[in-house]
Amino acid sequence: ILTTLAARPNEVVSKKDLLAHVWPDVTVEEGSLRFHMANLRKALGDGQDGARYIATLAGRGYCFVAPISRSGGRKDVQREVADSYPHANLPNRLVRMVGRADDAVALSTQLIATRFVTIVGTGGVGKTT
Repeated sequence: ILTTLAARPNEVVSKKDLLAHVWPDVTVEEGSLRFHMANLRKALGDGQDGARYIATLAGRGYCFVAPISRSGGRKDVQREVADSYPHANLPNRLVRMVGRADDAVALSTQLIATRFVTIVGTGGVGKTT
């Protein structure tokens, strides 16, 4: 929601557009949008100490009203990943793994041989990587 609004600062984004961009190919009620918008505002601290980030325009939609600055030096890896899977309703794929090259080769070899591999281990050892 935040990236969709921040991509169009000071511009009204309709609820319909937000639903289409945030949840493509998924049926989502406006109540869910309101719920997530409230949580986003809470996370941003919207309304605290006079800070305003998102304005609601009744019957029209939402508008990102905070100042935005952009740095030219950072490559937007997050956007590349999101654009690669526009219809997936899953967390973004990690771009790289650190220190797992041998494990990745071993798993790839096992997957070719058996088509199904189960990864087990205690919490925090990196199974989800």
